[in-house]
Amino acid sequence: LDIAPQAAGIVLGVGTTAGALAGVVGPVLLGYIVQNSSWRWAFFVVTIVNVFGATIWAFLAKAEPIVTLN
Repeated sequence: LDIAPQAAGIVLGVGTTAGALAGVVGPVLLGYIVQNSSWRWAFFVVTIVNVFGATIWAFLAKAEPIVTLN
């Protein structure tokens, strides 16, 4: 929240919504895949989503130290 302290509520809301949607949509989607094909396809889908997320995170994450004034 150091990025935008004025919009901390919005940032937390968007992050919480994304996490909640993933918790609902993920099991429903994977249940549908398993019912209509096999576990192999479920693992393929999860692998693709995780690789995509890790790639986006690797390009957008920053590891700059936060400077504080004493």
